[in-house]
Amino acid sequence: MTLKQIAEEAGVSISTVSRVLNQKNSHAATPELQNKIWEIARRTGYIPSTAARMLRMGGEDKTPLGIIACLFARDNISISDNPYFTGIAQSFEKEALLANYSVQCSFTSFDLLNNRMDSVFPKGNVNGVIIIGRHNIETVRLLRKRFRHIVYAGLMPPAEEKYDSVICNGHQIGYSATKYLIDKHHKRIAYIGDIINEVQYQGYCDALLDAGIPYEADLAIPASLSMESGYRGAEQLLTLEPRPTAVFCRNDYIAIGAMKAIQDAGVKIPKEMSIIGVDDTETSQYSRPRLTSIHTPMEELGTIAAKILIDRISKGHTIYMNVSLPFYIVERDSCAVCKPDEN
Repeated sequence: MTLKQIAEEAGVSISTVSRVLNQKNSHAATPELQNKIWEIARRTGYIPSTAARMLRMGGEDKTPLGIIACLFARDNISISDNPYFTGIAQSFEKEALLANYSVQCSFTSFDLLNNRMDSVFPKGNVNGVIIIGRHNIETVRLLRKRFRHIVYAGLMPPAEEKYDSVICNGHQIGYSATKYLIDKHHKRIAYIGDIINEVQYQGYCDALLDAGIPYEADLAIPASLSMESGYRGAEQLLTLEPRPTAVFCRNDYIAIGAMKAIQDAGVKIPKEMSIIGVDDTETSQYSRPRLTSIHTPMEELGTIAAKILIDRISKGHTIYMNVSLPFYIVERDSCAVCKPDEN
């Protein structure tokens, strides 16, 4: 596969494809188009020129040293439309390519559990796998049948200690987002997002408990990680009496959808309802009002996971490593102090 062929399939210019694949934090295309270009490159095993130039230095063979697989351990969302998953995957892939490893096969838990792996994997040996997203012991057990080396990158603790992991503490993210609203004197704080086995939701509940604020089931809205789900979730909250004064959303996409529903109902943000998201995506900077969000280090999660996995493949470290990365709140315009008569 050449740059020209990728450009033709993606429907863009060759220069756009080159900038997306060979530069960090490229603004040459929309996030959706970047995801499409990377999906084509990943599917076809294309090696960007940054890696190719390194391989040509000293007359080295351009054949990749190995192949790495990528498990997206979530089946109920659109991976290509989710900046969290694609952000980790793309930074992981770029780092792997620089080390002359090709990420040639991506699959989901559905493929793993339904014995569809033979149709997914390329011919030849696959040296290791990265897990991105929620998983469990059963997932790890099945992966060990095919892979000797495993690394996990995400917001949840690893399912067990006997494989490498790079995490950003999702429970603390949920706790900190909720406490941020509590510190602004909000007491009726809603949550929109995953609930079952979701560490951010658990952090939300624990923050309420520690603050002595009673948990109200009506304020916790189960939702998938999409703008539409955020819109529908906010619609439910707006029917409550009294309605919540603040909303914590599991990701920025949910938050953007929720903001649209709130504004469509004539409710002012943040004067009448505050809202905070997670991931600090590019979209959050351009919403109106600009969305306060928790910055999660998606690029670093992928980059460090690649370094750790390749080091283990190369017989570097032997102990199991668990690396924890920090997060921080990016304050913008969507949250305000709650007045006493609003609670």
